[in-house]
Amino acid sequence: METIRNLAVRARAFLRELQRSDERRKRNWLIATSSVCVALVFLLWIMYLKVSLPSVEMPTSATTTPVAAAVEAAEEDSFFETIGRGFSVVQGKVEESVGTAAADINALISGFRERLSSQNTFVFEIPTSSIEREAPGSIPSTPIRISE
Repeated sequence: METIRNLAVRARAFLRELQRSDERRKRNWLIATSSVCVALVFLLWIMYLKVSLPSVEMPTSATTTPVAAAVEAAEEDSFFETIGRGFSVVQGKVEESVGTAAADINALISGFRERLSSQNTFVFEIPTSSIEREAPGSIPSTPIRISE
């Protein structure tokens, strides 16, 4: 228990000394502690990913899975073949997105046309409440006097 108090006293003394020091020393300590904190957060994030994501092991048998075959094909391909495959995948995604956007625009236009061609209808109903309404009577007039 005494060592914890001693450590706390030394930490307070160090912080007071740091507060009284020049700006360059303060900035150096800020950069160093921030770097340590960033590294710590990064390491904790990597540990979290290792725990939360399942591990994938490649089969060692003679039968290859489609993923292993794709990896082997990718290792044998040249740079331009890899770029070409990537381009074809991106092109497929763009075509799919354009098709979806076109369908959405067509649905929007048809809805807009339907709204323009529809007729407005007005429904007048007799009030169902039991409140008796009085006929508006004459509004009392108040003479305006202009004084000169």
